[in-house]
Amino acid sequence: MTKNSPKRRWFQFRLRTLLIGVLVLSLPLSWFAWRMEKARKQREAVEALQSTGIFLDWQIVRESEPGVPTWLAKLFGDSYLFVEVRQVIWNTQSNWKPVRDEHMIHLADLPDLRRIAVPTCRVSDVGVEHLKGLTNLRSLDLSRTEVTDDGLKHLKEMSELQHLFLSGTQITDGGLEYLKGLANLKWLSLKGTQATPEGVQRLQEALPNCKIEYDETLAVMQ
Repeated sequence: MTKNSPKRRWFQFRLRTLLIGVLVLSLPLSWFAWRMEKARKQREAVEALQSTGIFLDWQIVRESEPGVPTWLAKLFGDSYLFVEVRQVIWNTQSNWKPVRDEHMIHLADLPDLRRIAVPTCRVSDVGVEHLKGLTNLRSLDLSRTEVTDDGLKHLKEMSELQHLFLSGTQITDGGLEYLKGLANLKWLSLKGTQATPEGVQRLQEALPNCKIEYDETLAVMQ
């Protein structure tokens, strides 16, 4: 037994080294697999929206991923592997075809979105529900859409939201309750809604740093 001990220890050392090597190698491979899956969903979402014939303005930003080999970035070139879709805006100047609820589902696969603007589109509470996972969103324009109070509950987790446009919707005081937790909100447009001065006042007290644009009868509350 004593004679075989060095060989056994050598084998154990080699096995341990092999396991560590596999672990070290699996980490970047796991990251790469995750990036590939994210890129696939992102690319399919963009292609699906483009195929509808709707004119959308995009902002696509190249990422600077630390530790990514130069050769790997060059290999994939301008693929979606190393970019983020940050902005989706319905182009009101050249559009005849509005965004609808069935189109909004594709936005759920764009987790890096910072801004979405679909004013005057046929988007209802069903469409807004698809946005509830977009927690990086900073600006959301739902002006003159079909959104009601029920749709606002899907915005509760958007803690980074700073600008929200709800003018011309069917929002009431009940819907404003869902917005009270948006501590980073800086601008809220409620012109042309069914919110009352009392409801707006309560929201203003909950969000003292938010500028709320209301109807002319109330002007702008600070």
